[in-house]
Amino acid sequence: MRNYILKFKIPSLIIFAFLVCILFLSVEQALAQNDGYKVLAPLPGTVNESTGKTTLEQYLPGLFNLAVGISAAFVLISLVIGGFQYLSTDAFMKKEEGKKRIENALKGLLLVAGAYLILYTVNPKLLDINLSIDPAQTPEPAGGQLG
Repeated sequence: MRNYILKFKIPSLIIFAFLVCILFLSVEQALAQNDGYKVLAPLPGTVNESTGKTTLEQYLPGLFNLAVGISAAFVLISLVIGGFQYLSTDAFMKKEEGKKRIENALKGLLLVAGAYLILYTVNPKLLDINLSIDPAQTPEPAGGQLG
């Protein structure tokens, strides 16, 4: 039993630590750059035309919209393939595969659309990513300067 726990926990902890490090290091590095970043392959609508640079704050919403669009394209392709499978065969099992593919494509579409609608319903600003952090205001000590 203990051997099973060690087999499961250690790789999971290593993967989790790796992902956390990547997330925090990339965000910290992106926030440290105030002048923007010149991307090699910009997403539509994320690049400032005058400078040709982008910030993480502009890039992440474009990436999210691109992911939603790509998933919708995959749903469409999967629907077409499932419809072709269903219509092109007389065998009962092949028809079931086509029906299952169409059903899974519609479930995927509902999942993507549902995630977007839930985020938009809870708060539309959740889809507008704002990474700017206001500096903390510290009051002066009452007795003047310390020391």
